[in-house]
Amino acid sequence: MKKIVLLMSAIFVLSTFAESMDTSGMFCPLNEGSRWKYSFFSKKEKHQKDDISIYVKNSEIFGGVLCKVYEIPSKSMCFYITSDAQGVYLKGAKINIPVLGFINVNIIFKPDALVFKFPIITGDAWSYKGSAVASTMFFISSGIKVDVDFIIAGIEEVKLGDRTVYAYHLYAVASRRWNQEKPIYGDCWFSENIGLVKGETMNSRIELKSYYEGSTPAAHN
Repeated sequence: MKKIVLLMSAIFVLSTFAESMDTSGMFCPLNEGSRWKYSFFSKKEKHQKDDISIYVKNSEIFGGVLCKVYEIPSKSMCFYITSDAQGVYLKGAKINIPVLGFINVNIIFKPDALVFKFPIITGDAWSYKGSAVASTMFFISSGIKVDVDFIIAGIEEVKLGDRTVYAYHLYAVASRRWNQEKPIYGDCWFSENIGLVKGETMNSRIELKSYYEGSTPAAHN
């Protein structure tokens, strides 16, 4: 369950990569080799935890589609992303669960989750309603219903140590109807030419420490 909650939280992280032009590159760097490092504070445990790094890996075929791969090595998670003139889509994810060794779980969203649409407009709101189908070498699930609502709250100042950046603030709510728990609420801030600079949920907070832009441009599907 902890991995699934982290997956839903990561949808917030991947869901606000866009801007008012016709490219996702400004707010969703897709160049291979790009990497981000974030400080991670657990509100629940009330202490700083190990830093989290995210990388853009080489493109891979996932669910029959060529995708960009965002990898979080410390969490044993990969996310498969596509983009076009209409927005950025989450195709699915792959996670490793340490049960009887490491079991690979593939999660495919049906339909692809439009997690950001172009152009970005303050006050704009949209929803994703679909299902997440999980599969391993042992089973294929019938699908978990996924409902996520998004709204762009506007441009805000975000302090990162001794510097300040301007970033779009996205607010998102994901239901957890499969286990009748309360919804997951998340806030993310995305800055031009960087991507995610801050993310916050009820239980945790991440803030950007460093960013390196890769050199291989992304190919849009």
